Amino acid sequence: MSSSKHEPNTQKELRKPAFAYFPGIKIYNPPQGPFSPKTDEWCITYCTQSIGGRAHRKLPNCRSVCIRKVFPHEVRNIISFKQHQTIGPDGKAKYPLPPEGQPANIPRILGGKPPVTLDEDDEDYDPRQQPPPPETRHWDEGWYVWSTSTFNSTMKKLVSMSMDFENLRRHEEKREKERARWIEYQQFVERNAGHRDSGLLNKPPEEQDSKWYGLKVPPPPMPAVDTTRTILLPLSFDSFTIWDRISKFLDPTRTALSLTHDSITSGEQKRFALNLWEKALSNEPWVLASRTFGRAYELWKKSDDDDEERRTP
Repeated sequence: MSSSKHEPNTQKELRKPAFAYFPGIKIYNPPQGPFSPKTDEWCITYCTQSIGGRAHRKLPNCRSVCIRKVFPHEVRNIISFKQHQTIGPDGKAKYPLPPEGQPANIPRILGGKPPVTLDEDDEDYDPRQQPPPPETRHWDEGWYVWSTSTFNSTMKKLVSMSMDFENLRRHEEKREKERARWIEYQQFVERNAGHRDSGLLNKPPEEQDSKWYGLKVPPPPMPAVDTTRTILLPLSFDSFTIWDRISKFLDPTRTALSLTHDSITSGEQKRFALNLWEKALSNEPWVLASRTFGRAYELWKKSDDDDEERRTP
């Protein structure tokens, strides 16, 4: 007979919590703040192309409209999100708007402010005086609308949709440095255009051209945004000054309509119409007309008599 031995259970049995097999309700709380999956930006883009455009390798004609909502945690430090470093006196981070959102590039009717220039005809003009820097606007919480009619601006917008304000600021600074470096290189080429064939570029360069020694050609920068065809505006009615301008333009009409309404409701218009009708049925208009024509005839006759006297020697 074979004796059966008790083999211990190698798998430890875990005790499940009470009511584990009872049906229940699960509450799912989606992440908030910077990790929220909620959509906050919508873009509509359509492009057109022609046969001639393809033959000449022209870029398509694109138009885009985007609407975005900026949340408080994107421009200020809140309890659950404190990652902004540079905070202004108002408690908001200073992230500048892109060039198409700055006042110098926005029409005045939409709240733009052209840069201040010094007038040379002014009595207080001083050539050593520098004009004040243009106003810089920053991102604020609320709604924004962005629109463009260029292909390059559309592509740049699509790329920037994956960046937060800090990365967007660094990206713009990098692009500005690349543009400044390219302009500096172009000026270097213009200064040394006549030395290219003579081999002077192989000699030790001047101090201002030392960085370009050895023909270090920088890569050309990305095309800048065409601010004449691209615009970024806040949808805040407090800062949307177009309504103020429209209100000022309609103030005379509003005042005239208000006076007309008051005169009609008070009965002044009715009394004026009745008096006008009574005067029209009386002989006073005919008397006034006859006096006017008689006076005009006397003045005309007197002018003829004066002309005859001048002609008489």
